[in-house]
Amino acid sequence: MGQLRRPDTTIAFQVRGLGPTVLMLQGVGARALVWAPQMDPLSDRWQCVAVDNRGLGDSGAAPGGLRIGQMVDDAIAVLDHLGIARAHVIGHSMGGILAHQLALDHPDRVASLGLLCTFTTGKEAVSLGPRSFALGLRAAIGTRRMRRLAFLRLIAPSSALQGDLDATAERHARVFGHDLADRHPISRGSGCESRVRDPTTALAPAGSHFAGSEMQD
Repeated sequence: MGQLRRPDTTIAFQVRGLGPTVLMLQGVGARALVWAPQMDPLSDRWQCVAVDNRGLGDSGAAPGGLRIGQMVDDAIAVLDHLGIARAHVIGHSMGGILAHQLALDHPDRVASLGLLCTFTTGKEAVSLGPRSFALGLRAAIGTRRMRRLAFLRLIAPSSALQGDLDATAERHARVFGHDLADRHPISRGSGCESRVRDPTTALAPAGSHFAGSEMQD
């Protein structure tokens, strides 16, 4: 785990493997460790770089809340610190928003762009079906075990919901950096709407809105 001092905080990052660089940007509330299942096989042929977004994991606090552009600048600062001119960039969920914005702001730094399970508008990010609404409610109220298991059912595929669910929740807690019964303050602000800076028709329709640029803790 490396550490990079920024003007207002410290950014933690992981580097594994040798070869062309893959920059991995994860969803809201998750730390870089969430990419371990991908880093393990890819690091044989690729240099994998994953960043703990400010306010999460081993990174420092996020003074004044979070902004998409701010987290993009952090990721670019990590690449600069490592002497990496260009990377394949992949992002999951909110990380897809970061990856998209990074490609718009720094096209010369992006060898390719992968957007995984992400969204284009704040409305898409926060819309809930009956199941998600019910699980979200149970993740917010009730006993700690009820909240923990409800959150686990929100984030894990059905194939992972077998056997000892308490042990499974504990494993996921190490990835998120906190007990799943406790909602991280960053997660509570993830539904705010934002606008991608200088959207282009090559990557998104002009005027596209993206969620999460203003997330207060």
